[in-house]
Amino acid sequence: MTGPTPPPPPPPYGGPAFDPRAAQRRTRRLQIAATAAIIVVAAVLAVVIVVVANNDKNDKKQSTVAGGTGTSAAGRSATDAPAVPDGAIRVGSATPKVVLTAIEDFQCPVCQRFESTFGPTLAKIRAMPDVAIDYHPIAFLDQMSNGNRYSTRAAAASRCVADASQADGYAAWLKFHQTLFANQPAEGGHGMTDEQLIGYARQSGAPASVTDCITSGKYDSWAQTQTRAVLDSGITGTPTVKLNGKTVELSTPDQLLSDVQAALGNNG
Repeated sequence: MTGPTPPPPPPPYGGPAFDPRAAQRRTRRLQIAATAAIIVVAAVLAVVIVVVANNDKNDKKQSTVAGGTGTSAAGRSATDAPAVPDGAIRVGSATPKVVLTAIEDFQCPVCQRFESTFGPTLAKIRAMPDVAIDYHPIAFLDQMSNGNRYSTRAAAASRCVADASQADGYAAWLKFHQTLFANQPAEGGHGMTDEQLIGYARQSGAPASVTDCITSGKYDSWAQTQTRAVLDSGITGTPTVKLNGKTVELSTPDQLLSDVQAALGNNG
């Protein structure tokens, strides 16, 4: 007669098992509502574009996905954006052989766990020659901040900080990114105020110019455009991590580092 089955060993990185599919299960029920909200925003933007076109027929500029050609929804040339063509904030090599993509929502608790568990390894990866990390802050979870639209506002604020810290290799943005996850508001509560976002941005090293950028909602439309692009690509959960365009099944930080090193070797 056999005894009871012993419990499984603890996960190798010293914390609760990290299940990337948990985000997909948790956000699936929100996808329909999020998509509906984005469609409404898109419809309003379409009306605005028609009005502008009628008022100035000589203006042939066109709103596009941030990072493309033409003028972004934020009203500035996308070629001025601190981003690669798909709208990501790229940290690391300007001409990488290997690109790790991280799609995150600042309101997402699983993203917070990903940052706390994998953050030090991501710092090592960013420092590797010929490697870059493309960060995509998006807004899946506006519904979870009691009408405060925290996901959109936090993503937009991060873009303001990225604008202001491009020259220093996004040092202020990386600190702001870490700080927002470390101080993440509870789901279902009232997300951070603009004043709190500005305070954390300034503490992270961003200049005073971020104040007007954040309070004006300059990049709210950019955040929604990024979110719509992610939804259209078929991604339904955060965090999603890709290595050279292929989704990574996250297990441990050491395995992720090994995967990046192997990809770099294959491209060397």
